[in-house]
Amino acid sequence: MNISRFDTLADTIHSYLARFREQFDLVTRRLKNAPEGSLKIVRKGRRAELYHRTGKSDRQGTYLNKSNLALAKKLAQKDYDTRAAKILDHKIKLLAVLEKAYPKKDLEGLYDIYPQKVKQFIKPLVLSKEEYCSQWEKVSYKGRSFDNTTTVYISDKGERVRSKSELIIANALFHSKIPYRYEYPLHIKGSGDFYPDFLCLNPHTGCEILWEHFGLMDNEDYRNKAISKLAKYSEAGFVPGRNFIYTMETTKTPLNSWFVKRVIQENFA
Repeated sequence: MNISRFDTLADTIHSYLARFREQFDLVTRRLKNAPEGSLKIVRKGRRAELYHRTGKSDRQGTYLNKSNLALAKKLAQKDYDTRAAKILDHKIKLLAVLEKAYPKKDLEGLYDIYPQKVKQFIKPLVLSKEEYCSQWEKVSYKGRSFDNTTTVYISDKGERVRSKSELIIANALFHSKIPYRYEYPLHIKGSGDFYPDFLCLNPHTGCEILWEHFGLMDNEDYRNKAISKLAKYSEAGFVPGRNFIYTMETTKTPLNSWFVKRVIQENFA
């Protein structure tokens, strides 16, 4: 089924509104505690002289020398916050109108009004987030085979993984409701086939994120191969902080579930 990722514009508008309102509240609180008057900046070549104006009638102001540095700092922050508050207020008003006008029910929910029997006959333009994630996770593929002489680790999702650390990651993803495919085959042009530990789907944005865990970083040969793999991923467009996560551990510093949960919170919010 050829479908597009779900519509995230409404979420984006809401996210920006929340951020702008938080910033507006911050500068408003700072302005309440700001000193009286304003900062006057007089540029003289490459130098800038600072003056404290106590009111509109005080056109010249009082020169602020080094002994008045604390006051100059507060007045400069006040000037910045005053300008920032006006910009933020304008942005908030515009986005609030857009958020109200943007349809809450559109293409994303249209497919879901049909019974399952009818859905099979329809090629939707956009799926709901839940439906998209469900279909994405159900994709059939052939991963790497297992050596039956190694320890068996079975995740809460019911899949076999290769190590205790991968088990921690798999279970954390599963319980965080992050869809993933374990060792999904990935072909990188010029480098061949790779089987990254986890190909994840951000359930909020519909973006795919690779997650590789390097578990033997105190082994020199393993470490060199890991660095080489990271370089190849980078060349293929997988960038940490955007669509790629990598975690590492050594014998003395093993991976733990608390850290994995933090990684998930930071990358799948």
